[in-house]
Amino acid sequence: SEQAHALNASWLHRHPHDLAVRANFIESHLTTGRLSEVSVQLAKVFGQQPAMNQVPLLALEVAALLGQGKTSEAANKRQALRSLIDAQPADFRVSWTFGGTRHFLQTDPRFVPHRAQLFALLSALEQPSRAAILSELDACCSNPVQQP
Repeated sequence: SEQAHALNASWLHRHPHDLAVRANFIESHLTTGRLSEVSVQLAKVFGQQPAMNQVPLLALEVAALLGQGKTSEAANKRQALRSLIDAQPADFRVSWTFGGTRHFLQTDPRFVPHRAQLFALLSALEQPSRAAILSELDACCSNPVQQP
């Protein structure tokens, strides 16, 4: 929501190194329709984030790029996302909850052509292990025609 976005912005102004809030702030850029800002914000802090945040943040960037019609950039980010997951330990899991993102993707008309793929991508990331995540990713998102 706009209110959550404003609260995150205010908090980060006072605590610029709070990585958890920074990650939420990036998600709020997506869920308030500031799609072009997602990549800008992510570039500022991506390397500082732990892998458990890098993975969902890349997924949010894939969504933002698709919402802007940047399908080839989104496909490249999805490949980077898969490589990042592949490099994690076997017990890797994503603890991120995508409820707000799912709601936004469901209601914003810019995502209609990509909605099924994005929901499949988010569901893949919620699997309980690296192998399961990769298996789901490859099942849903490896076809170049459909690829986010």
